[in-house]
Amino acid sequence: MLTGETREWKVDLGEVIRPGVAEAAMMGGCLSLLVTTLGTPYEIDTAGKLLFIEDVDEKPYRIERMLTHLQMAGKLDRLCGLVFGDFTHCEGEGPRDVRQVIGELFREAPYPVVMGMASGHGEENLALPFGVKMALDGGAGTLSLIESPVA
Repeated sequence: MLTGETREWKVDLGEVIRPGVAEAAMMGGCLSLLVTTLGTPYEIDTAGKLLFIEDVDEKPYRIERMLTHLQMAGKLDRLCGLVFGDFTHCEGEGPRDVRQVIGELFREAPYPVVMGMASGHGEENLALPFGVKMALDGGAGTLSLIESPVA
């Protein structure tokens, strides 16, 4: 990827929450950090982007609260697509797990939503070239590079 010679880069993402196809630059990161930047000069601009979200050591109810906060701040309104990565050590004692929370919040989203990408705080940590145009195929559950991450 870093040499600029990547001709094909396609990753299987996992479970499809909402099908669809989108092409846009990818942005994102750790959910708790993204939420912390809201209302500051460093808050993320998600309009027209593919958003990647992951986290570690958060209970499902806290993940739901943070996703709802992003939603209420308008950060999920004009996305092209949403990719959820690892939610490492994010189990809880409650009746719902992270997968159920995400499914409930995004099953009616107007853009593709996929969860289970092996990137974030988990054992496998795929490098993601943020700011680079990618194609998200929500039906197939794949993410592909459209342009080289280096010039």
